[in-house]
Amino acid sequence: MPSARQALLEQLRYIYHSRRWKVVVAYDEHTPGSELRVMEGDVDEVYTGAQDSADSYIERRAVELCKKSGGPRVKVATDDRTIQVVSLASGAEMMSTSSLIREIYLARRELLFQRDNSDWRTKKAFDDAQEYFID
Repeated sequence: MPSARQALLEQLRYIYHSRRWKVVVAYDEHTPGSELRVMEGDVDEVYTGAQDSADSYIERRAVELCKKSGGPRVKVATDDRTIQVVSLASGAEMMSTSSLIREIYLARRELLFQRDNSDWRTKKAFDDAQEYFID
């Protein structure tokens, strides 16, 4: 599992570097007696602890951040219907996981072509960038 988590974090870093969004990923921690842990970096990782779930953490955090920011500056990426309803009710914007994947792809493409000083919006650039995207 750590390799799948690392791959996810690597992909989400493209969002951070291209969009300058603060990205937080929440995981369920199933180890008995474990407590909430937050690991900060380009992409923050939250391990909820044995007494909580990632779902309830996301719902709670979306409400807190929306109150703090005063509006839709919070995006929640999930396909979980309950989390979507709670997040939307708090004022967050929703993003499906397929939309998140698309956003990662676009961010990665933009960064790639910024590095190469080319226009990432052209058809050739789009075709060239596809080979660099990891599924």
